[in-house]
Amino acid sequence: MNRSDLMATLIEPQKFRPLLEDSLNAYEAGDYGMAESKARAILAAFPTDPSALFVAAMAEYRLGNIRDAEKLMGESERTQPMSGYRCWGALQMGLATGSRPRVDRECKHLEGDPAYGPRVEQIRQAVNRRGA
Repeated sequence: MNRSDLMATLIEPQKFRPLLEDSLNAYEAGDYGMAESKARAILAAFPTDPSALFVAAMAEYRLGNIRDAEKLMGESERTQPMSGYRCWGALQMGLATGSRPRVDRECKHLEGDPAYGPRVEQIRQAVNRRGA
């Protein structure tokens, strides 16, 4: 998880930074239930916080709750323009879940990104070869 990117989109960082840090620490420790719970605590106050939505989506995915993960990721995408990092995370989720519309959309968003653009073209070619 890119902490600086996620902190940059946190709605009230002075208030919710510790909670997001706890969520990210739990995620990185493999405690996805706790990560999701801490992110949901932020969402209880700010249901459209893009960082909390993103972390909750990734945690739900890791917990095997694909439908919830997809819904949360979609909400995160609608709340605020996506950073390169958040698009990359959405692309990875699309690849993992087999969501071709998400893969195509995120590849399009990232194709000119200096950090992710070169990898996006490789992903696009691999997806097209596999016919996914």
